[in-house]
Amino acid sequence: MLTIDDLKRLRAAIRTTPIIDNHAHNLLDQSTAIYVPFHSITTEAEEEALKTTFSSLSHQRALQQLKELYEYDGLDEHWDWLSLLELRQCWRESREHELNSKCFQGTHVILMDDGLNLSGDVHSYQWHDQYTAAPTKRIVRIEREAELIMEKLLGTVDQVEARSEEFQKHIYHSFVSSVPAEIAILTRASRLC
Repeated sequence: MLTIDDLKRLRAAIRTTPIIDNHAHNLLDQSTAIYVPFHSITTEAEEEALKTTFSSLSHQRALQQLKELYEYDGLDEHWDWLSLLELRQCWRESREHELNSKCFQGTHVILMDDGLNLSGDVHSYQWHDQYTAAPTKRIVRIEREAELIMEKLLGTVDQVEARSEEFQKHIYHSFVSSVPAEIAILTRASRLC
């Protein structure tokens, strides 16, 4: 059974333990974020299924949480998704740094999985450092690194050459030797961060 002193120590530990986001993804940059439906934050649904998110429990909960984030002080009956989008746009145009600071408040460090970004439409993992006490650390997605190595090895090879047995042997050996070498480079670089 916990004593009052135990609870005080537990509260103190909770309040003083740094927050570590142990698996984050990069924030979209402003020019890209306008093309992503904001209501997709509450679901992984896409296209037609995305339209049903407005009645989901996760969506309703997010709407209430965002009311606090965006400091909405109007009447509850006027708070709906359109109100949120209008308020969000105002914040993004004039108070984006403040908004990001509020969202990252208390976060000591981020472990960033940036391997999903194939199109370059997100902020670099280092960009997030401005909102945390310690520099963001990159989680290396090895399968993405292997894909990049293969793309580089294939370069501008035409389909006829790619089908030749000699080329396939060469590309296989090049790939097999390149992956461990690239991982070693990334490992050394991550130790420097």
